[in-house]
Amino acid sequence: MSFQKYATGRLRKRSSTSLPSGSNDNSNLTINLDESDRDSVIEVSPMRATSSKETNVIRACRRQSSNDPVVVYAKNVEESVKIPHFMALPEIEEDFISLSTGPIKKKKRVTRQSVSPAKPALNRNVTNTKAALKKLPASQHQNPMALAGTMNNTAGRKRKKLDASIECLELVSSKGSSINGSHIAPVQITPYTKRPPLKAKRRNQNSGLPSKQAPRKELPNAPPLVPLNTQPDNDDDDCIVIWDSADVLCLSHNIAPNVAKNLVTLFDNENTIPFIARYRRGLTNNMEAEQLRFVRDAYEELKLVREKAKTAINKVCASGQLTKALKKSILASKSISELEDIMVQFKTRGKGTLAERARSVGLEEPALQLLHGTAHVDLNSLVQPNTDGLKNVKEVELGLQHIIAEVVSKHEKILEFSRNGCQDELYVKSKKMKITKKSLLDEKKHEKNVHKFKEFFEYSINVKNIQPHTTMALNRGENLKILSVKIEARPTVATFFNGLCQGVFLSSGVSSAMRWNICKAAFEDAWDRLVFPAIARQTRAELTKIGEKESLDVFASNLKQILLAPPLKGATVMGMDPGFLNGCKVAIVSPSGEVKHADVIHPPLNGRDPFGPAAKKVCDMVKKFGVKVLALGDGTASAETSAWIGSLIDAKAFHPVDVSYTVVSERGASVYSCSPVAKEEFPSMDPNKISAVSIARRLQEPLAELVKVEPKHLGVGMYQHDLADSKLKLTLDEVVQECVSFVGVDVNTASLYLLQRVAGLNETKAKNLLQWRNENGPFTSRQQLLKVKGIGPKTFEQCAGFIRVIPYSRAGSWTENKSQATSKTKVKLEKGSMPNLLDSTNVHPEAYSSALELMKLISVELEDLGKTEFITSINNFLRREDVSSIAKKIKVEDEQAVSQLAEALTQGPAYDIRVKNSGPVFRRGCTKIEDVKCGENFTGSVQNVTTFGAFIDIGVGTAGLLHISKMRGTALQVGQRVEVKISTLDVQRKRIGLVFQ
Repeated sequence: MSFQKYATGRLRKRSSTSLPSGSNDNSNLTINLDESDRDSVIEVSPMRATSSKETNVIRACRRQSSNDPVVVYAKNVEESVKIPHFMALPEIEEDFISLSTGPIKKKKRVTRQSVSPAKPALNRNVTNTKAALKKLPASQHQNPMALAGTMNNTAGRKRKKLDASIECLELVSSKGSSINGSHIAPVQITPYTKRPPLKAKRRNQNSGLPSKQAPRKELPNAPPLVPLNTQPDNDDDDCIVIWDSADVLCLSHNIAPNVAKNLVTLFDNENTIPFIARYRRGLTNNMEAEQLRFVRDAYEELKLVREKAKTAINKVCASGQLTKALKKSILASKSISELEDIMVQFKTRGKGTLAERARSVGLEEPALQLLHGTAHVDLNSLVQPNTDGLKNVKEVELGLQHIIAEVVSKHEKILEFSRNGCQDELYVKSKKMKITKKSLLDEKKHEKNVHKFKEFFEYSINVKNIQPHTTMALNRGENLKILSVKIEARPTVATFFNGLCQGVFLSSGVSSAMRWNICKAAFEDAWDRLVFPAIARQTRAELTKIGEKESLDVFASNLKQILLAPPLKGATVMGMDPGFLNGCKVAIVSPSGEVKHADVIHPPLNGRDPFGPAAKKVCDMVKKFGVKVLALGDGTASAETSAWIGSLIDAKAFHPVDVSYTVVSERGASVYSCSPVAKEEFPSMDPNKISAVSIARRLQEPLAELVKVEPKHLGVGMYQHDLADSKLKLTLDEVVQECVSFVGVDVNTASLYLLQRVAGLNETKAKNLLQWRNENGPFTSRQQLLKVKGIGPKTFEQCAGFIRVIPYSRAGSWTENKSQATSKTKVKLEKGSMPNLLDSTNVHPEAYSSALELMKLISVELEDLGKTEFITSINNFLRREDVSSIAKKIKVEDEQAVSQLAEALTQGPAYDIRVKNSGPVFRRGCTKIEDVKCGENFTGSVQNVTTFGAFIDIGVGTAGLLHISKMRGTALQVGQRVEVKISTLDVQRKRIGLVFQ
């Protein structure tokens, strides 16, 4: 409702008393009435608020159907006034209501100071005032409130309501009226303008606007909104985007609206991905960790868009160019690219550009006149022989073209065309780069790399068909100065662009051959020099972004499978780091990870005398320490060492010990052996031997050993070395955290490197945890984590479910106390008391009471956790009972929580999710690549997975490629066992092609 529509003031009978000299009468407003009513005019006078009971009423809102009182707001008043709904003033559309003691007089003009002039339409209620006066008794003609009551009493209200109205208004307006001749001066007001609904939780204290929850009676002094073309105040509400993050995630990622809202809340509350993936499944509809990470990254990008939109508005506003339409466009942008397209016209112009040079000599105005056809331009009048750029008509034309080309390149429709209109007509082309030998630092290395990119020397593909790994290969070849890569477009694209420009700019205005020729040349210049280069850069950037994301996803997926490889429990392992010149480093590691022996041998890798001194030393170590498994690194001399070990096994040199071997990835082992972590663990050991220890431990406990190495050094990705270190490290660290958390760690045996990777913990908190363990002994319950410095309720919530207290790993004995373990109340566990077996499961402490209720409902005992009868009872109960009714009985949120509790209880204590994954392939012989033939079958282990296929180790020293076209739609994972057959073989290039058997 407009603020001009209703107003009221203190009404007094007219007298001859003039206004006081100090009155605040700086506004003159009159109302136009009929010619027949010139004898009298009704006016409203200003007044000052002297107390809360004597308040000047400036604006009143009419409520005809509500029983709630109307709140009246005024400027510069101490209190607002509540008027009962039956007292509402007459509904008129004039700026002010005018009530007179005599006949109504109409003026011809309405004026108002400090407010923009307006000419409101005359309301029928005012024009018909004479009819209302005639219906009144003569005694009431002198009472203005009687007129008000009559005009408001269209439905035949009772007289007592009118009397109550008069009494109330007389009480409110009992003081302050001033009479000036035949007119009562109107009130000058600043209206209260209702602001749109607030989205922000916090308001700026200096804006003068109240919070959303503030009562309306506190709003009388609200200032008007700041105009868009002035500098905005510090109120963040002016820069709130007009889209909701949950809605955008819902549409872009095809997830349910309620799930999107839940995810936004979970991310805002700083919940970790592992915690959400395991303990908030009901809120996310069972989304996996990879999906959660993807949505989280998208949400972070939306938050960045919010910040950039705010910065963009402030920047444009400071320049005085902000309009409502532009502000709406900025706040509607949902991506960085959309914002950049909008803000391109506000970028700071480079001083050395061709267009800026032309502007500096005064050609901007005639260039815009030519482009839009607003006026005729005389080129000869612009010539100035003594000024560079204006010496002749040709230079003038060239300057005009440069300015027009720049303006065209920044036009909204041209930017839209560049972004979406020509992508299907673009091609990526590459060829061999011509380079001189003088510019090469390493000619041999360059020639070796040239051989790898041979297939891209004459290469062309449509942008929409190129694969991410192809993009990364082209980028690497370009960085190595082997390939020349560029984006090309079909000629029809340039033709379409020129037609678009002619339709946008030349379809109206002054027409002339000179304008046509200059603009046409400017359009061609804009395409060749500005528009198409921008399209090419944008296309390359988008392709690279897609390729990097795919490479990152491949690396993360492969890393996860390596970390989740099943451990080899209870076996003494001989780790071997093969080598030629420096020999083969050997280390014997016990089942607990303790190093029993380390040495260096020099096996005959040339095939001569395989049973020499090196063979005797290896056989003696195997028999002495009871070694049954040999772990060979897959680096230099791995194939030769495998052949040598295979020949010893075939000759039964290790008899009576049954020995087998497997190949283990040694990537990152050499980096770890020279790291401060290794020196701290093995201060007096040769780094070469430390690498052999690491290889053995990678087979025994992959997760515990690999967390000591930076993930990027594990090398199981696709073009991971071409990725930004910060992005790569962040993603891989999250994958490691996810794997460590899902596997779980024993708080009484875990190392610092494992603990700091648990969700919710970091290096500092992990060190504090170890310090508490050293000072107070082993943990006896998860609740004791809260005693560790730095672990508060939030950290405890995030990490407690992934940390386990396993009884047999704790020193001392447990006193049996069945009542403590099954009590519904929180059990205070001290050192030496019976443990709560739930502390060794995946059940989160927040669900302990529900778990106990479920066991009570099934009639099973906690002390039987992990036994066959316990698991069978739970499974049978869930099959015959309704899950929704169970959820109500144990008081959990939904059916998903019941299933999650049952799953954790049936898994038992110290459950390891890695047992379901495929283990390594153990071999007792070796075959060289020269000995295999096409058509032979092998059992192999997946070494690496890429977007174009998977590399399979079949035990011949060289991994074979199972191309994606031969995979029959099967999704493979690192470490998985597969049955394959050799389809192609190139011994010289050491390339093996495989197909599924």
